[in-house]
Amino acid sequence: MKNLIFGLVAPFLLVAASSAQQQAPEIKPETGAAAVKTPPAPVVVPLAVGTPFNASLITPLDARRNKAGDVFQAEILETVHYQGSVILPKGSVLLGHLVRCSPGGRGRHGSGLFLQFDKAVLKDGEEAILNAGIQALTPAPNHPPSTSGSSLSDEELGLEAGDRDQADENLAAPLEGNPERRMIGAVATIPQTNFAPPPLQLSPTHGAFTKQGLFTPDSEGALGMPDVKLYTPLSPGSNGSVLLSTQKNLRLDAGTKLLVVIQPATAVTPDSNP
Repeated sequence: MKNLIFGLVAPFLLVAASSAQQQAPEIKPETGAAAVKTPPAPVVVPLAVGTPFNASLITPLDARRNKAGDVFQAEILETVHYQGSVILPKGSVLLGHLVRCSPGGRGRHGSGLFLQFDKAVLKDGEEAILNAGIQALTPAPNHPPSTSGSSLSDEELGLEAGDRDQADENLAAPLEGNPERRMIGAVATIPQTNFAPPPLQLSPTHGAFTKQGLFTPDSEGALGMPDVKLYTPLSPGSNGSVLLSTQKNLRLDAGTKLLVVIQPATAVTPDSNP
C-alpha cells in the first residue's frame, strides 16, 4: 500500500518542484538585493589656487571646548563654477577639521585656532576633495560688521621679552622642510631658537559685501573682529588658516560668514581623509 501511495504522489512532487524552479527569479551576485553598492570615488575639485567663494559656518568653534581633530561643517552660499560648469552647487556642505586649538590662561596670553577644509559633500552625496582655508570672515549676522582693526603687536599677543623661547604646543608645531608651514609655527608656537622667525604676513583687513550679504572676492582678514588676525598661506605645500586673538578665548559662532579660498592641492591617499 505504501508503495502504491508513493507511486501516485511522486509525479506531483516532481511537477511542483519543476514549476518552482521555473518561477524562482535568478539572482546574480552583482545585482541581487544583498549586493553592496559601491560609493562613487571622491573627485578632486579643479579650482585654481586663490579661488574664493562664500560659506557660512554651521558648527561653532571654541578654542576652550574643541580639540585637535574635531570635524566641523560650513554651508556653501553660492554656486561655484569652473569653465562654465558647476563644480560646487549652492547648499553643498564643506567639511574641515581643527589642527590645533590654543585657549588663553595658564601663562598663555591670547588664544588661537588652526583649521583647514578638506572636502565638500555635494547634494547627491558625492564627495569632492579640496584643500582650502579662510580668506576673510565676519561674525554672524546679529553682530554688525566693521572694517576697523590693526596689526597685532608683540604686546597684544602677549609675547614679552622672555616669552619668545617658550613653546606653546597647543597650536601649530613647526614642520620641517616647508618654509611656509614653519612660518605658521614660528608665530603660533614661539619655537625655541636663537634666530628671529620670519615676519608673518597677516592678511590686511578690508573688504565689502554684496546686496546679498556675501563677501566681495577681494575681501581679506577678520572684518568686524578687531581682536582677531588671520593668516592663510597660498604657496605650494601650505594648508589651512591660523586665527589669533588677543582674547583669552577665540570662538566662532554658527552663522559666521566665511570667504573660503582654495589652497594648493595635496596628495590624496586612502588614509589621508580625516
